[in-house]
Amino acid sequence: MVKLQRSHFYIALLVVSLGTFPLWAGRFLITSMILIFLYLAAAEMWGFMAEHAGMVSLGQQMFMGLGGYGVAVLSMYFG
Repeated sequence: MVKLQRSHFYIALLVVSLGTFPLWAGRFLITSMILIFLYLAAAEMWGFMAEHAGMVSLGQQMFMGLGGYGVAVLSMYFG
């Protein structure tokens, strides 16, 4: 029998809980997690480009801002 390490158990538990997250979480919690992961991805992208690649570009932030503005306007007009 294969003995799993404790870290493998915690990773599997995290994957299962995130996989079933929409089934047991409320709407507010789902929306909050989406925003947290969106900002986390943007921060990681900015950190990688600025520190490791040596590039400073504001294009990604512009597209995120335009996308957020577009979603807000469309949700106001179309619900």
